[in-house]
Amino acid sequence: MLGRIVTHWDDIIGPDMAPKTQPVRLSYRQSKTKKPEFLLEISANSAESTLLRYRVDLILERLNRILGEHMITAIRFVPVTANSTLSRPLKHRKTLTEEQKSGLSHVLDTIEDQEIRERLAELGAAILQDDRS
Repeated sequence: MLGRIVTHWDDIIGPDMAPKTQPVRLSYRQSKTKKPEFLLEISANSAESTLLRYRVDLILERLNRILGEHMITAIRFVPVTANSTLSRPLKHRKTLTEEQKSGLSHVLDTIEDQEIRERLAELGAAILQDDRS
């Protein structure tokens, strides 16, 4: 799960905060129900942590949309150490051409379930955007 979170970090946290933050740890939490619950720790300095506290519900919604279930139930912000750097090179995704969009749409036309079709479309677009050829 953490790998999927890291891969989609820009989409989850937002392009403005992605270079300033990073997911640190995913912890399992005991719950009263049988459903697994996880806590995501996000490393950020105090200023970004304050801003992100206002976005917790949005971040949780995006996380659970990407993961497919409501498994992550809480977020904790942990401070960045003074000598660490969180700067990552920004990854610009290329836009899909009309030919790629129509090809992807044509492949997914046979799938009847709308939710599965949408998720496969997102996956297909991400694969085509990340193509390093």
